Amino acid sequence: MAMIVLVVCLALLVPTAQNIGDMTNTITLDNETIGTVATNTSTVYLTNYRAVSDAVLYNITDDAIVPSTNYTLTNNVVYNDALATRIVFNLTDIQNLTGYSFNISGTAQPLSYASDSASRSMASLIVILASIGILGYSVYHFSKGFSNF
Repeated sequence: MAMIVLVVCLALLVPTAQNIGDMTNTITLDNETIGTVATNTSTVYLTNYRAVSDAVLYNITDDAIVPSTNYTLTNNVVYNDALATRIVFNLTDIQNLTGYSFNISGTAQPLSYASDSASRSMASLIVILASIGILGYSVYHFSKGFSNF
């Protein structure tokens, strides 16, 4: 019976530990393609990220950085029943950029990112304490001998 408990605990511990990285690490965006702007006041949703900080938009067509006054970036927007980042272009005060392509660079939080620091800390502690518990359980039963397995 003890061996079954150990196998089940280890089987559940591995995927939990693998998801810790997704919950606690941000992603560096490096020239991620936004796409082509249909109009000068287009709205674009980045559906792979819940938030983007230190954003820099880059006009691929003209090989130029878009000033931050020409777009509004809103984080944690619900779009199609999921979190996303919204970029609303306001390009009317500069040249007509309809049909131009854009990239974005910055730091992004993936959809699985835990936004508060307590959750990120607890996720790591849960895996550490579960590992110690499994180790203690197995040492206890091994010290009693293999007859209990």
